[in-house]
Amino acid sequence: MKQILTILTCVCALHLSAAAQKTVQDYVNETSKLYVDGKSHEAKRMVNRALEVYENDTTLQRLKMIIAKPNENNQKQNDKSKDKNEQNQDRQNDQNKQNQDNSDKDKQQQQQQQNQQQQNNNSQQEHNDKGKISETEAEMILRALEQSEKEVQQRLMERKNEDLKQRTIDKNW
Repeated sequence: MKQILTILTCVCALHLSAAAQKTVQDYVNETSKLYVDGKSHEAKRMVNRALEVYENDTTLQRLKMIIAKPNENNQKQNDKSKDKNEQNQDRQNDQNKQNQDNSDKDKQQQQQQQNQQQQNNNSQQEHNDKGKISETEAEMILRALEQSEKEVQQRLMERKNEDLKQRTIDKNW
């Protein structure tokens, strides 16, 4: 009876030690998961540890070679993300150019309005000096003001439309 208990104890001890040690497949699974998650440095360490235990395993050796190669999929993903970044930068540059063009237009229109106001002020001062403004001059001033008001309204509508266009989101499903 003692011999049977001793044998069973030995068998259990061997079974527990074998169960505690990782199999090749365990190492392969863990290494692959690390590699797929983008943790290639940790995956290299894991496969090297596995090769210390299982030196002659061809699966681990192939896995090590795959990890050592630059990942073509990651390279393609990096290329795609670079393309997207470039596209976003191009859009940003276009928006900056549009904003600059709009600000240049605004400056020009403000300058025109200031010039018109100065001309109007000058003509008003001249007329005030004389004491009267003729009806034709008053109509010209009103028309100039109406025209500048229309331009301002049109510019505001264009900006509003551009903002709406920029807010639309292109869904790339």
